[in-house]
Amino acid sequence: LCHHLLGTNYALFLRRYTVQDENKFSKDGSTYTKYAINLPELHKRTSNLIVRRTKKEVLNLPSKNYHKLLFELEDYKAEYDDYNSAFQRQTKDGDKYTIDVHQRIVASKAKVSGICNEIESLIENGVKKIIIFSPWTEPLELYAKYFGDRAVYIKNSLSHEKKRNLRKRFKSDDSVFVNIGNISSEGTSSNLQFSHTMFICGFPM
Repeated sequence: LCHHLLGTNYALFLRRYTVQDENKFSKDGSTYTKYAINLPELHKRTSNLIVRRTKKEVLNLPSKNYHKLLFELEDYKAEYDDYNSAFQRQTKDGDKYTIDVHQRIVASKAKVSGICNEIESLIENGVKKIIIFSPWTEPLELYAKYFGDRAVYIKNSLSHEKKRNLRKRFKSDDSVFVNIGNISSEGTSSNLQFSHTMFICGFPM
């Protein structure tokens, strides 16, 4: 941003509009940005250069309704408790993170049966298009096995063309009710606004 209306000193710009992580550095020695600050001021300073519109100003979308669904661990409780005990005993952050990931996967799998029942009820009541997102492959495989031909399963490993064809099928085929996908691949750059209900099946959500 040198020779720019926002200032001639990038370091001063960072201090004014961001909070840096002083304990984390990239390969070139620069710090990582944690979050932005003073955004109203920055917006005012860039208002004659940047056209900014909120989603509410340009799209006429229905309101969102959020519902938290709680399920028992049931058959997964022993496995979950084992990981929980291992997590408590562990002292290394790296090992704790690995155990935490496995614990989240177990919790996510424990929700599959209950969420499948919820989706069946929605389909019976006329809901046509439903999305299932999860960051974990194991529960996604369980959903794909349960719904079979009534769903499309968009894996991270698929080519862009195959993903695009599956999305088209989900949108146009009345016999396909469910889109199953990893949130990292299907949660971005996919226009799924025609859908009715979305389930986020991670943990603790």
